[in-house]
Amino acid sequence: MNSNRTELALIARGLNSGLAKQLRKQGLTLAKLRLLGNDELAALQISPPHIAALRKGVRPPIPMDDLIKVLFANRWVCCVCRDALLPVVVHHIRPWSESRDHSPSNLAVLCSIHHSEAHAKRSLDMTLSAERLQALKAAWESGVEHLDRMSIHIATQGQGCHWWYFNHLRLFEVAQEVGVEFDRLAGFEQCRSSVFCAEDGAVVKEGSRQVLHDSASARYLYLYMTQMLSAVIDASTIRHITDELDRGKLSNWVVEGDFVFVQGWFTLTGLELDAPGTQPVMGKRSVNNVDITFVFDRNEGTSTSARTLWLRGSQNLGCFILVNRIQRSSGRLAITATVLAIRNAHSDLKRRMYHAGLYEAGLAGDFYDDAQEDDFEEIQ
Repeated sequence: MNSNRTELALIARGLNSGLAKQLRKQGLTLAKLRLLGNDELAALQISPPHIAALRKGVRPPIPMDDLIKVLFANRWVCCVCRDALLPVVVHHIRPWSESRDHSPSNLAVLCSIHHSEAHAKRSLDMTLSAERLQALKAAWESGVEHLDRMSIHIATQGQGCHWWYFNHLRLFEVAQEVGVEFDRLAGFEQCRSSVFCAEDGAVVKEGSRQVLHDSASARYLYLYMTQMLSAVIDASTIRHITDELDRGKLSNWVVEGDFVFVQGWFTLTGLELDAPGTQPVMGKRSVNNVDITFVFDRNEGTSTSARTLWLRGSQNLGCFILVNRIQRSSGRLAITATVLAIRNAHSDLKRRMYHAGLYEAGLAGDFYDDAQEDDFEEIQ
């Protein structure tokens, strides 16, 4: 998924993603394209309506936050054919000339073929009517949410994957909010009889017990918590941002209160806090001018190895978090969160390596020239 600012600026004005990428590779920003004559723009395969849009005619561009939301909700593929190899256009379901509506609910991601189909004037059973397009869009966006949940499920249930930490109390509270039936979870009865959890399913520290996962019967607690986490994932919308750590994109895609999964290298630093019986730790991931920070109790680690080795120093982790605050200042995006669970990183969920070459290739959004800055600011 591309977040290059020039390409997004062109897509916002109706160009398809393939042409936008081609123009960007030629070094043509929005500002530079506006200096060209109409014949020169036509030679670049830009149609007359899009030439007018480039020159600020026809309609205003789609606002950046709405554009990013609909593109990510559809994984940047056509909601009709779902062919990832085809360039896409962001289409107004109810025409802009009639609706004046740029909201995500009125936007659909279509390939060039189905974009033409949506504008075709043929018999009703042959054309992409607004009603049919709305239904196809809703079905695909729901499917995308399911696919994101399944990718996390599959990667966290494979051999060699292990949860190193659970925020037992907060995860229970979230599970309550989404309607999890605790007595139906595997391990519940054993945890209740072993006094690991109360009648309502909340995990408790009995007596002077400071470390929960430190006995033979704790295997049932681990089973119970993994089942609780799976139930929460099943019932929630999760933003998988591992490969999308770009401040311009995240500030428009993720909001406070979202559940997020992020994987990568975290620095874990012990904190000197007056909290008897706990080992408070700050976890932080910083990359691409994005800072993700949370605090957790190392004593809630799921094994001795987790507490003494894996939840210390710099580690490659997968973290399931709840976003509490998002702040943007001095060119950085700061996300403060509550971590619900931490596990060892899984290669199937990590594809992007962060280095300068990505910016030069246009695969991340923070590499741009002065003219391109104007492109981006204009569509805020």
